[in-house]
Amino acid sequence: MANARSASSKAASGKSNSDDPFNRAKQQDKHFIEEKAKAHKTAVDKIARLRALRLAKEAADEEAAKLNPPEPKPSKKKKSSSA
Repeated sequence: MANARSASSKAASGKSNSDDPFNRAKQQDKHFIEEKAKAHKTAVDKIARLRALRLAKEAADEEAAKLNPPEPKPSKKKKSSSA
C-alpha cells in the first residue's frame, strides 16, 4: 500500500512539474497582455489629452480672431511699365 501511494504521489508530482513551465508561460503571457493593455491605455489617454489641448487652443484662437480681426494689408500698387 505504501508503495502504491508513493508511486501515485510521484506521478502526481511529476505531472505538476511538467505543467509548471506551461503555467509559468501562461502567467508571463497574462502579464505581457496586461502590460500591453496598460501601455495602450496610456497612449490613448495621452492622445485624448493632446487633442483636448489642441481643440481648446483652436477655440481660443478663433475667439481672439473674432475680437481682434486682423487689419487688412495695404494693397501693393502695380508699377506701370512704360515701354
